[in-house]
Amino acid sequence: MSLFFLFIFFLFLDDLLLPALLGPGSFMATQIFILAVIAYSKNWKNLALWALSLVLIKEFISGSGTGTLLLPFLMTSIFYLLLNKFLNIRDNLLENSSFSGLLISTFTLVLFNFVYSWFFIFSYAGSYNIGLTWNYWTDFLISSLLSTIGWSVSISILFKYVLKTK
Repeated sequence: MSLFFLFIFFLFLDDLLLPALLGPGSFMATQIFILAVIAYSKNWKNLALWALSLVLIKEFISGSGTGTLLLPFLMTSIFYLLLNKFLNIRDNLLENSSFSGLLISTFTLVLFNFVYSWFFIFSYAGSYNIGLTWNYWTDFLISSLLSTIGWSVSISILFKYVLKTK
């Protein structure tokens, strides 16, 4: 239940408060939060369905078309699950609570956010053209690197220390 209220907070922050204060832009707090829910979940099957419903709520609130955020999220989730099967990312994120663990979890969230962004640009802005997608994605990478790192650090601290369950 606390994750749902945090999601509502980030949704309010991402879609209402920050655009009102800073102007229109891409604030990726909600997207990184949903990716963190998947990355830090102990029972990924239940939370995958829950995160899927969060993505649908985000689509409805933001006014984007049905499936606009859902398809890249599903592709990123599949990418994460395949990597987790071989590299055991989730256990490493949950066990290590030192500063190096915070850096690793921040890097993981930044990486998965950029993977999500690539899938989003490939499926909607790039019109399934890999060359065009690569050009758009590198522009996005340059323009949003600090924002992505900042939100990833904040959400990593939230999941590693505040919401940590024993």
